[in-house]
Amino acid sequence: MKYFYQNMEGVTKLFLALWVFVFLVACEGSQENVLVENSLEAYITSSNLPVQRDSLIACAGSGQTGILVDPSNLPVSIIFFPLEEISDVRYFETSSLPDNFDDFSQYTERELGLVPILDGTLMKFAREATTEEVIGFVTFIRNGKLFLSNRIHLKDSFRPTLYLDNEASINVSSPLMPQFSWDESPEDLDAIYFHVVSDESNSLLSGTYTFESNFQFYNLDNVVLNITDPNSSPSLIANNEYLFSVMGISVDNWVNFLATREFTAEE
Repeated sequence: MKYFYQNMEGVTKLFLALWVFVFLVACEGSQENVLVENSLEAYITSSNLPVQRDSLIACAGSGQTGILVDPSNLPVSIIFFPLEEISDVRYFETSSLPDNFDDFSQYTERELGLVPILDGTLMKFAREATTEEVIGFVTFIRNGKLFLSNRIHLKDSFRPTLYLDNEASINVSSPLMPQFSWDESPEDLDAIYFHVVSDESNSLLSGTYTFESNFQFYNLDNVVLNITDPNSSPSLIANNEYLFSVMGISVDNWVNFLATREFTAEE
């Protein structure tokens, strides 16, 4: 009997050790599955929608000049192009520069005001100045999908957007189809250029992207992306005044510079 009880005692200890091991593993697994409240990861999971990451155009810049001016006077603008029939527009941001940009548990939703740009053709979140390098994502829902922008690196703390008023050159040899050109940003940081032609009422006539530092209105030969209303036929009216704006944007969607130039469509 003594041998039996000794054996039972050993079995009991082994059972308890195994139970503790299983419990710890289960706890560790459950902790790994806990979603960070208000995180982008939690939002993606709770939405239970397919994620689309290649169709939400967004960038960010700093300052209060040109098309970035807004009544709030907040110095940082997170700009995006709102497709038709979108809902639940949100903005998520890290607290510092993450090691893994796609670890969505590190992005927390921020309650920022939405401001229309160019008669609402573009929208932006207005934000206070940053003290740390942070990464942001814009999201919205459309047609049963959760759209997620490419990452936006906010750099106003160390590389504020440069304002180069009247640095853009305009060739009006073809008066109603002027040719625009501009210099690259210092340090050659631009990956793409976004240019806008707007009228006196601040309505967008054309919004186009090129890899080249030139664009002719409204010639799409070197345009790689066009946000102009596809149902419109943009044209200039002789003797009317217009504004040309161009942004040099880095590969991580920071606006390196903004140049603007007023012009009159000559006959």
